[in-house]
Amino acid sequence: MKTWLVQAGDTLDQIAKLHRVPISQLLSANPALDPDNLVSGQKIVIPPSQTETDPPCPSGIFWVVTPGDTLYSIAQAAGVDLADLVAANPGVDPLDLRPGQSLCLPPRAIVPPEIPPCASGVFWVVEPGDTLFKIAQATGFTVDELLAVNPGLDPNNLQPRTNICLPAG
Repeated sequence: MKTWLVQAGDTLDQIAKLHRVPISQLLSANPALDPDNLVSGQKIVIPPSQTETDPPCPSGIFWVVTPGDTLYSIAQAAGVDLADLVAANPGVDPLDLRPGQSLCLPPRAIVPPEIPPCASGVFWVVEPGDTLFKIAQATGFTVDELLAVNPGLDPNNLQPRTNICLPAG
């Protein structure tokens, strides 16, 4: 397992987002941890993220859950049968989808517009009201990191249903 050395100003929420693990898993992996009193130099065990422990995704196309998403709404937006989406994500609790969680889309998924090349294979699908800053906050990446893997992206003109590549790691 990985470890994280707490730095001044770190919060458990920031560490969880950075490593893409729920706070509850961080607390389970660190039973003696006081989440309200992190100390510089303290080591925190980082459990494997969902993307590190999930089975591979045959399509290589992922949907990053946003607030309000349901398996049904994702299936509709991706143009796939709900049963196929459920089958592509064994072990996913449909009643416990978490923003930032990656779901594998079945091979026949439609993710408009055309999917750009993306080394990580993980995309954020822009929804109305999204800004690059909001996406950066939700995913734990910086705006500069997002722009680096999305050349040509105009951060001042994000269009709904645009696929934004998320950096690897």
